[in-house]
Amino acid sequence: MSRSAPDLIRGLGLLVDGPVRWGERVGAGGPGIYVVEWPRPEPQAPIDHGALRAWLAHVPALRLDGAEPTPHELAARLASFWLPTETVVYVGSTTRSLRTRLAAQAATVLGDRRPNAGGHWLKTLEHLGQARVWWAATDAAEEYADALLEAFAAELGQPGALPFANLSSAAGRRAHGLTGSLLADEEPAPTAGGRPPGRPGTRVPGPTTSSRARSTAGSSRSGAPRVPLSGPASPPRRTRRAAPKTAPKAVEPAYLSAGGLAKVEAELADLREVQRPQVIGRVASARELGDLRENAEYHAAREEHAFLEGRILQLQDLVDRAVVVEGGGRNGLAALGSTVTLADLDAADAEMTITIVGTAEADSRAGRVSDRSPIGAAVLGHRAGDEIAVRTPAGERRYKVREVA
Repeated sequence: MSRSAPDLIRGLGLLVDGPVRWGERVGAGGPGIYVVEWPRPEPQAPIDHGALRAWLAHVPALRLDGAEPTPHELAARLASFWLPTETVVYVGSTTRSLRTRLAAQAATVLGDRRPNAGGHWLKTLEHLGQARVWWAATDAAEEYADALLEAFAAELGQPGALPFANLSSAAGRRAHGLTGSLLADEEPAPTAGGRPPGRPGTRVPGPTTSSRARSTAGSSRSGAPRVPLSGPASPPRRTRRAAPKTAPKAVEPAYLSAGGLAKVEAELADLREVQRPQVIGRVASARELGDLRENAEYHAAREEHAFLEGRILQLQDLVDRAVVVEGGGRNGLAALGSTVTLADLDAADAEMTITIVGTAEADSRAGRVSDRSPIGAAVLGHRAGDEIAVRTPAGERRYKVREVA
C-alpha cells in the first residue's frame, strides 16, 4: 500500500489537518487542498448498485461507450478504476473556502452539477460516510493539488495514475467512456422569496451514513475505417422537467488522407513518448526550487504541460474520428481527395490546381483546400468541362473545370 493521505500531504511540506468524516463540517474557511481517504484497502470496489440505478434514472442521457448502459455494465466500468491497494480515493482543491467546497460536494445529488459535482464518482460508493477527509491550508491550492496527484502516481509507480474519483489531472483526462453523466446546467426557478433554491445562503442538510439514503436521493485507435470517397443526505431536489430521451449525438467524421493520418499519429506518438516525459521532468525539477506561489519556472513549466496535454487531446480526438480518404472520385466527378485544375473565367489564361481535403488537412498555401471552403464546396460533384460559380467575400467568380484527377 502507498503512503496514507496525511503522509502524502506532509511530503509536500504542508501542515496537515483533520480528519473528519465525509459530510461533516471542516474547520477551515480558507483556500487549500483536501484528500478523501477510504478507511482501509478494499480488494473489490464497494460500488452501490442502488446509487447507480438512481443515477441512470436521474440522468437519462448518460452513455457508456456511446450506448445506454445497464447498472451492471456501469458498475463494471467504475470498478475497473478502483485501486485495491490504495486508500486515497479523491484529491481536491479550492482557491476559496475548504469548508464551503466540501459541504457543497457532499450536498450534490449524483448527476446534478450544483452545488458542486467535483468528485461525483464518490457518490457511487457504499457507506461513503465512513470515508475520512484530510486537508491543508495553502494559497497555492491548484499547484499543490497537481503535486499531490503526481506524488500519488509516483508512489504507485504508474505515471498519470489517478485516485478512483479523480477524472483528470495536469497530465490529461481519464479515458472512462462515460458521457452525459451530469444533467445540463439549468437555472432553477426562483422561490416565493426571490432566492433560487440551491444558491449560496441555503442551509446544507447534515450527513447520514445510510447508503440507501444516498442511492435513493438521487484510448488510441490502432487504425481508421477506410471508405470509398463516394454518503450524505441530499438536499430537497429542485423541480425540473424530465429530460427527454434523445439519441446520442453522432460523431462527426474527420476525413484524412492515409499520409495525413500517418502524420497525425506520428506527432501524437512524439508528444506522448518524447515530449510529455520531458515536460513532466521540467515540472518536477522546477517544483523542487521552492515555494510554488513565487516559482516562475514552475508556473511556466505547468503552462507548457497544459498546452501539450491539450494538443494530445486534440490529436487523439482527430485520430478517433478519422476516416481515410482513398484516391479520387468516381466517374470523373470531383470528390474528397481529388486534384482539380480550374481555369479562372474572369481572368484570361489564369489557372490553378487544388486538392480537395477535409478541414483537418486544409492548407491553402500548399493548394490543399477544405471541402467546406467556398471553392472546395463548389467544385465537389463536378467533372471536366463544367462551369462553376464561387461566392467569395470579394464577389462571385466563375471557373471552368479543366481536369479532375
